[in-house]
Amino acid sequence: MKKKIVSVIVAIVSVACFIGCSRPADKEEVDIESIKEQVRAELEEENEKAKEEEEEKRQEEERIKEQVKEEVKRQNAKNDNKDVNINITEDSKPDPVVIVQEKPQPVYYSSDFIFPQSSTEYLSQSQVSSLSDYQLGIARNEIYARHGYIFKLDRFKSYFESQSWYVPRYSDASSISLNEIETYNVALIKAEEDSRGVQW
Repeated sequence: MKKKIVSVIVAIVSVACFIGCSRPADKEEVDIESIKEQVRAELEEENEKAKEEEEEKRQEEERIKEQVKEEVKRQNAKNDNKDVNINITEDSKPDPVVIVQEKPQPVYYSSDFIFPQSSTEYLSQSQVSSLSDYQLGIARNEIYARHGYIFKLDRFKSYFESQSWYVPRYSDASSISLNEIETYNVALIKAEEDSRGVQW
């Protein structure tokens, strides 16, 4: 009998030990899985909240845009509907209009150039129109002369050869490259020459 009791106790202890040893592992696995599930649920909840906040923000921006549009429409409607009453009497007649013609700008030229700045500054119509026919020809051709163009007409050839700054280099005008300002000034002077019928 004693042997049976001892066997039963040993069996119970063995089972208890087996159950006690195996339970923590199962419990640990259950805990890890439940933590994973909890983390997943929290992440999904945060994502949903972020989406909702983003949607609310977008809706708020749309609402503000609509308010601004409505306010602009309201202001425009106010301005369009304003009545303007003008009472004209003898005392409120406008002053006579006085037309002031543009005074021709003075022509600045040194003994060397008609327009020393014609390669770097745009000329005005009044500057050009105040020149004589001969000065127009010199003014236009001094732009080419600065680049060393060799003139064929004796009157320009002799004039520029007498200038200390002139260095003849190119007999072909296509070898000379004018900048944008020079091109404009040449065209402006040529147009004035053409309007006068000046031919060289």
